[in-house]
Amino acid sequence: EVQINTPLRPCAVKPLTPEEIAAIRQEFAGVSGVVTVYEALRPEATPLNLDETLRRRPKL
Repeated sequence: EVQINTPLRPCAVKPLTPEEIAAIRQEFAGVSGVVTVYEALRPEATPLNLDETLRRRPKL
C-alpha cells in the first residue's frame, strides 16, 4: 500500500491541494493499493475528555 498524505489539521505547513495530490497519484498509476488523504474515510472520533481536548485545540 502507498499512502499519499498531507496535513489536514491546522499546522505551520501549508497542505497540498487535492489537485496536487491527484498529480502525485498519477505517478503511481500502475501501482495497486494507492490511497490519498482526500480519498480515505475520516471516521468521527469522540474525545475521551472534551475539556482537555478544547484546552489543547481551542479552535475545534
